[in-house]
Amino acid sequence: MGKTITEKILARVSGQSEVTPGEVVWVVPDVIGAKVFPALNNTPDLETFGATKLKNPKNTYVSVDTGIPPRSSADEELHIRTRNWCQKHGANSYERFAISLISFIDFGLIRPGMFLAHHDTMITAVGGIGALAIGTLPIPELYTRGKTWVKVPTTIRCNIWGNCPKGIMGRDIMHMIAGQIGPDGAVYKVLEFGGPTVSEMSIDERITICNMGNHVGVKTAIVNPDEKTLEYVRDITTKPFEAVTSDPDSVYEKILDFDISNMEPYVAAPPTVNNCKPLREVEGTPVHAGYIGSCAGGRLADLRAAATVLQGRRVHPEVKLYIVPSSHRIMEIAGREGLLQIFIEAGALVLPPTCDFCVGYLGALSSGETAITTGVLNTPGRMGSNEADIFLANAYSIAASTIEGKIVDPRKYL
Repeated sequence: MGKTITEKILARVSGQSEVTPGEVVWVVPDVIGAKVFPALNNTPDLETFGATKLKNPKNTYVSVDTGIPPRSSADEELHIRTRNWCQKHGANSYERFAISLISFIDFGLIRPGMFLAHHDTMITAVGGIGALAIGTLPIPELYTRGKTWVKVPTTIRCNIWGNCPKGIMGRDIMHMIAGQIGPDGAVYKVLEFGGPTVSEMSIDERITICNMGNHVGVKTAIVNPDEKTLEYVRDITTKPFEAVTSDPDSVYEKILDFDISNMEPYVAAPPTVNNCKPLREVEGTPVHAGYIGSCAGGRLADLRAAATVLQGRRVHPEVKLYIVPSSHRIMEIAGREGLLQIFIEAGALVLPPTCDFCVGYLGALSSGETAITTGVLNTPGRMGSNEADIFLANAYSIAASTIEGKIVDPRKYL
């Protein structure tokens, strides 16, 4: 009986020849990650967790991706405590260089076939390069014991077919899937994406659809690595890795097929990520702000899409458009390609990598305002006021909507 990519990776990190869905196994992650975790709640010492040292300090990474740049002395104090904690315990600290969840990919810390444990559900993004990541795991236990238990999840295979129409990105496809599956359609399960359309997708878009898997309650999401994946990773790092893929006779809980041949742009409308519908149903809705960034929407594919629409055009004078690349690596490449210049000439605000806009620490919305974004959530209060509305959409749609000051179909600009 064949095994899925998820089952193969979990078998390796649990020291077993194979694992079976429903089985509880103890796993030793290749990488343990966190976001300023050690410094939260003023508990920067392992003694709080009943230990004096990290079990695997060389494989422990702590990222700072909020308060960039610091808005107050409290922000900077948090950063200092994080740096000091990492230095004290021999852990790795990353700051100012990338949104935390993207840093593992863009710094080559996580590679195909590896297993990453984290506390953030959005960490499923690394599934886009054929790595396995599970969020919501007990980080204190991983810090002190270097291992934790995992119940092996079942896998739902999502086959995506059809030539991708103009103006459609991976995000649209995931919005469509989320709308059909529902908020609890894949609870404690793996979504494994495949099919001809996924093979044609850029790695950036694969990362996005895996990142958004939490919209349907997944334990994680993943795409089998192919030659395109291997080339992408080798361009980033020379560190070794051993990619694995699902066997042809893998056993899935179920197989879902999605034909996108005639698909149109989608949005996730407020107040939930599962309120997904064709963009035309909300067309004409006034917008006050646009945001292209976050771990789910600030990659090169997103920036290139936005630049296609914005080149030679201007953002509406009553609209703010924030462009926040997901990492300095992405920002550097975007600069070389001339994308940043296009954004600046269009009147957009280009800022360094940070999570602050996605969570409303910067660029906050006021009561009655509406934003259209590539963020990860659109729940009330996510970007400021509980009485502000957030629409999630692809970068084409956001660029076009900020030009006109209202939600519009971007295909007329393409």
